[in-house]
Amino acid sequence: MKNGRDDIRDYFETSIDTREGFRANCPRCDDHEKKFYWNTEKGAGCCFHAGCPWFYQTSGVYEARLRAFFGDRPKYTAPKRIVASDTADVSLPDEFLTLPELDEATFTEVYYYLKSRGITQRAMETAMLGYCKKGEHWGYVIIPVFANGEVVYWQGRRFKHRQQKFYNPKSSRKAEILYEMASVTDPESILLVESAFNALTLDDGQGKSSTKIFALLGSTLSEEQLSKILMYERYAKDIIVALDPDAWKKAVDMAKRLSGIVPAVRLAQFQPHTDINLIGRENAWGRINRALLYEPKRHVEMTMLRS
Repeated sequence: MKNGRDDIRDYFETSIDTREGFRANCPRCDDHEKKFYWNTEKGAGCCFHAGCPWFYQTSGVYEARLRAFFGDRPKYTAPKRIVASDTADVSLPDEFLTLPELDEATFTEVYYYLKSRGITQRAMETAMLGYCKKGEHWGYVIIPVFANGEVVYWQGRRFKHRQQKFYNPKSSRKAEILYEMASVTDPESILLVESAFNALTLDDGQGKSSTKIFALLGSTLSEEQLSKILMYERYAKDIIVALDPDAWKKAVDMAKRLSGIVPAVRLAQFQPHTDINLIGRENAWGRINRALLYEPKRHVEMTMLRS
């Protein structure tokens, strides 16, 4: 049994056998003609109603996403301690220390820096942030990335004078990884940002928001990342793309791609040479809440003006 059901077919009241699996009424759109087809061997399905988010010419739907739509979604839980994943090909730096493990002077310096960037104490604790005082990664605040309670990746954010603003370790699995804030489980909106630091700045630390925040750990969206994000599609009314201003064209391209999969996509705009961390939580949320619905013609023209 997987996530409470013996078989995918159990989710559907009625179905008809096909050579590859079965067909049934599509749960994602107003279908009464059994236009949803499931291929048992491939573990994938699609709908043949144009305009359906699971339309065969757009994305279709894989098993994890379909199960999540019916509520059998794995829950994200914040870990209580640092545990390295056996399957990860990136380990935390040897010099990494969580904030409580730092000496008092260093802790105070890092803590007030994070507070100045809008990150709450509760978010610091939940995210198990740390710092490297020495070694190759000295001067970086280290943000562990968790999956199933284990560290599978990490991202460094410059605190001291280092050349790179963000440090992303090389990993063969990076395209599969998202930084997910744990506080919202049934979101009304999904927000995509670039860095884990952006996500931490925006999180209120109280779980009061109705927006689920994902950090892409970059400015691109892979198919693996998209599949994980769309596990929340049953609840979310829209996806908001809020990349840094220097990634505006990538944001527009991402919105174009998402517009064929989700009902509504919005684009948040930030002034040049600013980002979510620089303007702080309140101002950033102001920009995000005013994000405009993606319209191809208008946003292509805006892209040309920014070029």
